[in-house]
Amino acid sequence: MSTARTTELTLSARANGYLSLTKPDVSFLVLMTTAAGYYMGARGPIGWLHMTHAVFGTMLIAAKRCTAAAGSAGLWRGAGGCRSV
Repeated sequence: MSTARTTELTLSARANGYLSLTKPDVSFLVLMTTAAGYYMGARGPIGWLHMTHAVFGTMLIAAKRCTAAAGSAGLWRGAGGCRSV
């Protein structure tokens, strides 16, 4: 028997919960570091398309890592919502 409470969330509340799990402030700092490292490590002209791909891929990995860490710590409670990290 489960003692977890389930509550229905609106679409905006659920989207806001998912967004807060990705920790946008930390992810933004990771993206800035990635872009700066790519810029400083480039030899010759900057490949903007390649840099965009590297930054976008890093964004996906950083967001996934934050949500996986929250899930393994038991902070995500499925359909019942999430606690503040």
